[in-house]
Amino acid sequence: MKADSMTMARSFEFMGPARLALLNVAGEIDIRAGEAGRIEATATKHPGRGADQAEIEMTQAADGSVALATRYRDDAVTRLLSRGRSGPCRVDYVVRVPRACCLDLSYVSGLATVAGLDGALKVCSVSGAMRLADLAGHLDLKTISGRIDGERLRLHEPLALDTVSGDVTLAGCHLPGALAETVSGRLHLEKGTAAGEYRFKSVSGNVHLTLPAEAACAVQMRTLSGRLRSRLPSAGRASDRAPRPGWCSTACRAICPSRRPPVPQRPRQGPPPAPNGSRCWSGSRAAR
Repeated sequence: MKADSMTMARSFEFMGPARLALLNVAGEIDIRAGEAGRIEATATKHPGRGADQAEIEMTQAADGSVALATRYRDDAVTRLLSRGRSGPCRVDYVVRVPRACCLDLSYVSGLATVAGLDGALKVCSVSGAMRLADLAGHLDLKTISGRIDGERLRLHEPLALDTVSGDVTLAGCHLPGALAETVSGRLHLEKGTAAGEYRFKSVSGNVHLTLPAEAACAVQMRTLSGRLRSRLPSAGRASDRAPRPGWCSTACRAICPSRRPPVPQRPRQGPPPAPNGSRCWSGSRAAR
């Protein structure tokens, strides 16, 4: 006989600021703006491997903060009785929170959708994908191999982004700056009119930044094995700091030093021009 899914639902009310922490291993997560002064959560545990060991916890602290978590029993008796059926099972969460909410979301795999929130937002994944839309406040993103897609982000503080091999695409965003690091994942940022400082660090991942023509910004770039290239027009004098291999600082300047001495090459066709009304900087892996 096939086991059925188990659903658990709770509603939490509070007077102070909304705070939510969610921890999950595998499954889909959907967090969106809902009613003020209330957090509504529904968790669905699906049958399969690890379902007998998985427990869903929904608690509220004295300060009104809400914690949701998927935990697994790990003891000798459980491992003996569930031999061959261990491992994470799929648990899906659907959560509605006030628009003004502090969020701390951590998960391993699956898809997480976060939309319509304004606050201190932190999202961490191992291999799970992220879909972000209509977010404001402060955003801190970390992933190892999960893909991140975002749109219409209007942040009050610089974006914090750290990825190992996951690709990141943020389009139509209003970012007052960014501190982004990647090992081999590709970064693609398209921002609005907010001025700010952008710092990129890359080992071998491609980085592409597109700005509107009227934007004013400062860009710092570091790469270990990549190549630095800029098509940003100059908007001031260069940094007084002497350039180092694999390092560049620019205030929308057009020339960035390569980490290798120039080698005479045959002329080749350059990159396609940026779309009308925009300018871009890209850092790509060195040609082999």
